[in-house]
Amino acid sequence: MKTFSPTLRTHCVGRYLIDLPEDMGEPSVDLAQFYYGLDKNFKKVEAYMPQGAAMEFDEFRRRVTVRMDELKTKKNSELEMPLLVRSEIVPTPNGDALLLRRLGVEAGSPSTVISEVHAYVNNRHIRLEAESFPPDEMYSKGADPLYPYADPQPSEDRLKHMVRNLRAAKAPLRAGEGFCMNGIVFDAQRIGYDEEKAVFEFQWPQEKGWVKLDVDMMGKTGQGKETLSGMFAELRTLIGQLGGVESDQPKSVWHKRQERAGLRVEEYGMQGWDQGSSTAQFRFSARNDEGQFTWTRPGLQITLDAGQFGISNYPSPLSRDQVEQAWDAWLSSLRLSPGRESAGITR
Repeated sequence: MKTFSPTLRTHCVGRYLIDLPEDMGEPSVDLAQFYYGLDKNFKKVEAYMPQGAAMEFDEFRRRVTVRMDELKTKKNSELEMPLLVRSEIVPTPNGDALLLRRLGVEAGSPSTVISEVHAYVNNRHIRLEAESFPPDEMYSKGADPLYPYADPQPSEDRLKHMVRNLRAAKAPLRAGEGFCMNGIVFDAQRIGYDEEKAVFEFQWPQEKGWVKLDVDMMGKTGQGKETLSGMFAELRTLIGQLGGVESDQPKSVWHKRQERAGLRVEEYGMQGWDQGSSTAQFRFSARNDEGQFTWTRPGLQITLDAGQFGISNYPSPLSRDQVEQAWDAWLSSLRLSPGRESAGITR
């Protein structure tokens, strides 16, 4: 039977810490979102860190050069002009970052401009992006192309201010106040945004089998109104429709309400089967209750998959006992990062 590494590693995920086996690796962050304003006129900066592990500066420089060359080479098919509109070096306390301004689309007439900043912070490559739109009235005037009427300056000012205020955290336990992503800290008080959301994805080595843990930080605005039990009921119905006999039907194996990291949490676990083999697959999820979200205690959902539900050749490499033990141990290690409670943030 396959088992996790006995060596644990502490990770900072948003405003929390969690201890996971070393072989679960560094999390990737395919998309994080930082909102300025919470009404219909909000602005947004998106952050990407597909490789959570550290890299050498030469590798960072190679990746950025490849990206810039790609935008120089690719053209908008209608305007027959390169996607890259402008590049600029942005000095920061962590070293120079690179800002690239590009057309919003490759095909058709572009209406928006996207600005992206590539930075090297704490030996990680992070990319920040913001989109700029033309004024609403220009759409009705029939201007073509529209992108020259999009003013990228406000978006790029936000990007520059954010990248200049990113802070390196050499150790999770000393990350300090802010929203932490793989050793890079976003300090809301210094940067000035109003909401933060991100999904951290941990993956067991594929050769050991499919085991994935997602830690979804949903911010102080939280998640949708659907309950965790409701989500699992829908999933159970969907998977059940794929199974032809009673033994193929998924079943509930874990349902608890308890306190984790000072949060009221609902937990739900389900066992399904690889079609035609009766080999178990598992999904466990936890979500903190609505009505308790704050800046320092945001909406949170954690999901552990062992095997892929309803997909052939992806059974769980772990027994039910192993999954339950891992789940309980990992969630028991969840706690607020040091300094979160004492920061006194009220935004």
